[in-house]
Amino acid sequence: MQNNFKAVILEDAVKDIRTAARVLSQVGIDSPTIFNDVPKAMLYLEDVVAGEKPCPNLMVVDLAFGVDSGFEALRFYKSNQKLSRECKVIVWTIMGERQRELCRLLGASHVICKEDGEKALLKAVIDVTGLPQQSASSI
Repeated sequence: MQNNFKAVILEDAVKDIRTAARVLSQVGIDSPTIFNDVPKAMLYLEDVVAGEKPCPNLMVVDLAFGVDSGFEALRFYKSNQKLSRECKVIVWTIMGERQRELCRLLGASHVICKEDGEKALLKAVIDVTGLPQQSASSI
């Protein structure tokens, strides 16, 4: 059963993109929009705010990129009422406690450390979306 949730993955590591997409598919969110760099994601979010693209229901955001930072997307998210009202953000990254607190201040619904594993991400996605796990396969 397919649902109407639209999701964005902002991640630069191919392995982690696959993991996040697999987790989303476990709750019926197929074909997420994927950005492997922050500037492209920012252009997309600007189009969302301008009404040129549909607003995603969920964003899964990594913070660590080569040059840029996922914090840029979080700041933009926090500063735009349309995004912060219609979309939830899960930060899924490797970080310390200071970064975790900043993510919360910038509106992240959940902050998950990648070292906590795929199950932690799935639990956060289920909690944020309210969608049940559809796959009987274990993670």
